[in-house]
Amino acid sequence: MAFLMSQPWMALIYAEKDINDCHCGGTLISERFVLTSAHCLAFCPPSSEFKVRLGGNNLTTAKDCILYGQKTICAPMVEEFSVIKSISHDNFVYNQLGNDIALLRLDRKVVFKDHIRPICLPLSPEVQKSTSFIGQSYISLRWKQTGKILEGTLNEENVTTEQCPVDAHQSFLCTTENTECHENSGGPLIRLGRYLRSTRQMMFGLASHGKGLCGKGQKAYYTNLSIFMPWILNTLAGFSTF
Repeated sequence: MAFLMSQPWMALIYAEKDINDCHCGGTLISERFVLTSAHCLAFCPPSSEFKVRLGGNNLTTAKDCILYGQKTICAPMVEEFSVIKSISHDNFVYNQLGNDIALLRLDRKVVFKDHIRPICLPLSPEVQKSTSFIGQSYISLRWKQTGKILEGTLNEENVTTEQCPVDAHQSFLCTTENTECHENSGGPLIRLGRYLRSTRQMMFGLASHGKGLCGKGQKAYYTNLSIFMPWILNTLAGFSTF
């Protein structure tokens, strides 16, 4: 499980009427937008029924707390937002692999705090180039679940990129799962990167459905954000506030 306030960009996207049948991971990237996987939204209700939960690693509580000695330390309350627009990549087709990326526009601006902040994206060509290196170490974030039932905690797993199978879509990064299956997609693949002369946590991948396999020893597929940065930036530019 992730530590208190250690992943302030992590989001849960869910249909309010049935969180166990329609839910996805997501990542806050600006005041108004959350990035997620397009396939996660394909069979969900209209985006007007979505909620986005920010600021917590434990879905069963209104705020995250830890016991430190004899003292309980808590993060501020989680916050929930409605979704006013869902934008999937134009070339995404559910039963085909690739282009598995979507943006959700929130109903209001997010006020950044210690437990709710956006993650950095790979904007510079130098940082984007490093994504293609095999053997890079990353952290994969996904909401833990058994079957369709969310267990309520954020899973943080260390993974290393490797060569994708020859039949994999060119827009994927690949890793091998080290632990049990975490089926809900849309979560980020992150590592440290350089930006504006400082080292920051950056998002390089987006958990995709890939071949539909999961669990220890199986290939895990992530949409390579470096390839889709033009699409992300062009989409955001279409709004007066982002």
